[in-house]
Amino acid sequence: MKIVLYGISRSGKSSFIKRLCNNNKKIKHLTGSKTLYKLAKNKYGIDFEQLNDDKKVILRSKLINEFALESKKHPNIIVDGHYSFPNKEYNDFDIVMKDDDLQFYDLFLYMYKPSNLILKNTIEVNKEQWTDFLKLEDNINLWQYFEIESLRKRLKSIGKELVVLNEDLSVCEQYISDVIEGVIKTSEVIVDEAVKEILLNDNLQEIFLLDCDKTLSINDITNFVIKEKNIENKIVIDNFKENFYTQYQSYRFHKHILNNNIKPYVKEGVQKIELNYNLINNIKNTNVQTVGLTLGLADIWSEVNKVNNIFTISPCLVGKKDDNNIYMSSFTKYLIGKKLKEKGIKVYSIGDSIADMMLLEEADKSWVVINNKLSSTAKKYFIENPNSKIYQISYSNEKYDNLKVEDKICLK
Repeated sequence: MKIVLYGISRSGKSSFIKRLCNNNKKIKHLTGSKTLYKLAKNKYGIDFEQLNDDKKVILRSKLINEFALESKKHPNIIVDGHYSFPNKEYNDFDIVMKDDDLQFYDLFLYMYKPSNLILKNTIEVNKEQWTDFLKLEDNINLWQYFEIESLRKRLKSIGKELVVLNEDLSVCEQYISDVIEGVIKTSEVIVDEAVKEILLNDNLQEIFLLDCDKTLSINDITNFVIKEKNIENKIVIDNFKENFYTQYQSYRFHKHILNNNIKPYVKEGVQKIELNYNLINNIKNTNVQTVGLTLGLADIWSEVNKVNNIFTISPCLVGKKDDNNIYMSSFTKYLIGKKLKEKGIKVYSIGDSIADMMLLEEADKSWVVINNKLSSTAKKYFIENPNSKIYQISYSNEKYDNLKVEDKICLK
């Protein structure tokens, strides 16, 4: 597997990769900066930093060829990549990642760190390059958010996910090792398997892809289990901070916070769930086949479905159960919808939160549900995206200001 880890200067990419490779001898670290210095010496006889910008661009374009040769010797490689640098005026960023990188790597990771930690590293390391820029936390945030959003957009265009890591390095390390060992499936594999199974259903022309917690239910049954397991809510909030809902956050939540141990709570969870019958009956009246997609607790929703028959076709529900290795993300939901559309299936979707927005925008028609109160992150999203095509339903308790309203689910 070919892995690349991006992140801004002083985010700790190199030290993390060193730790990872020391603990997992199956992974070979290929250092981008050292390779560039070697290429510069061989071709121009000087250090890379002494080259003009044009020559730097030429050598960066040759990096992938060097890494491709190394990947033939080592089945698992990881590269510390640079996506961009502040320009000379410090008022924008120059992207240095090449399009060839998008096609070369199998797993794209981003090392996100809170700005105060990067500032601390900057002061401690005190290297000349970028020090002035990185001494302002606002600059650190701007750089990280620019890279994450730009990378996400480019990867999304070719059907790949940007997985955002955090400062919990032991879990980051375990996540990468589990992907390499095949203990968990990448988002792209999850999507391919789900779409293949959905397409086995005969005469399928249209489909509902449905979020579960706080969409099909009034309450969030995941929160019930969190309380029953005596997990501090702050731990869960911190896991998804900055609204990162990539596969890593799902993995960390299920495997390291919940410890993949939900079955003792399934029976009571089913009893505690408050279903949104208005919405469920509305969906059933359309006679369109349905599949559930959840970042939450699929074990509970599977039992709910046995009684209520909400999800009508195989695989019925795509999500994490105690006995599977499926860790969902916002991107997974989106890509399932996109690939079904590419197969000529008309896709409808319903969700409630920022984690659903990628799929809701991709669907042929979609609705956002508000059961208890407006989501602050969804509200912010709709303010920033005033031309969103997403609808809301009149029987929701509250409304977003700038979305069109329908009395019920109308497929036309």
